[in-house]
Amino acid sequence: MIIDAHAHMYRNPKDLDRMVKSGIIEQVWLLDLSFYGDFVKRHWEKQSATQEEILEVAKEYRGFFIPFGYLDFRKPPEIVEELHSRGFIGLKAILPPKPYDDFSYFPYYERAEKLKMPILFHTGTIAPLPYKYKEDPKGLGKSSTNSRPTTLYAIAHSFPELTLIGAHLGFPWISEETVKVIQATPNVYFDFSAVYRVASKWLIEHLHYSTPLSDGTFGGFSDKILMAIDSSYGSKKSHDRIFEAIKYWELFFKFHSQWYTWGKDVDKIMRGNARKIMSKIVNQAERKR
Repeated sequence: MIIDAHAHMYRNPKDLDRMVKSGIIEQVWLLDLSFYGDFVKRHWEKQSATQEEILEVAKEYRGFFIPFGYLDFRKPPEIVEELHSRGFIGLKAILPPKPYDDFSYFPYYERAEKLKMPILFHTGTIAPLPYKYKEDPKGLGKSSTNSRPTTLYAIAHSFPELTLIGAHLGFPWISEETVKVIQATPNVYFDFSAVYRVASKWLIEHLHYSTPLSDGTFGGFSDKILMAIDSSYGSKKSHDRIFEAIKYWELFFKFHSQWYTWGKDVDKIMRGNARKIMSKIVNQAERKR
């Protein structure tokens, strides 16, 4: 089984029972994309689930779908407590007007650390969107440099109890910045969603590297990588593609792991690391309900 640590959901989702009962997926982390209506009034505004839909699905399929709310830096830091009180377990950061490690954002991280809410940061290039590069009237950021993997370094060391996850392996700063951040920060993880070709090559070349763990010991990079697909749940067609992606990664690791020492850690990558991050958080949240 796998844990999909980077996923989205369509509006008016369907066919969810098939995913929950498939025996292939243990858990899915649903990241809120409803804010895209503020950014570009096209596909995402019409197709992305609302925050209410995400929370409803998470409640109906408790423990399977884990809701991550949008960390909107345009709003006061109290937005963190608001999202937590509504039932969001984690936060998703993307399109920051300033670099993630700007001091003005530290009050958000302080609150997230206190509430034990992991933050999944979009790192790397912002996907192509139909806009001109100019100041956005809605106040959202458009610069990929604000989302470089190295921006997570200062946050991780300033808030050692905060779990940070960099999405997409920080591509294209994947060879140097992502590697150094993993090695230097025990509380930063990366998912390999949406970059199949480069992720396949990177995983083969880097999983054997060593990195410090939170208990002061050293483990491999395989302790810091999360399985993720970056697809949307809620339609049969999309679900078919998700199963195909899972099959790809299962075959990838089955073939390559036999040649490398990290082969024994494949289950960590596919679900173990994500389970370690989320199990204590979800259990704590359940006790408060």
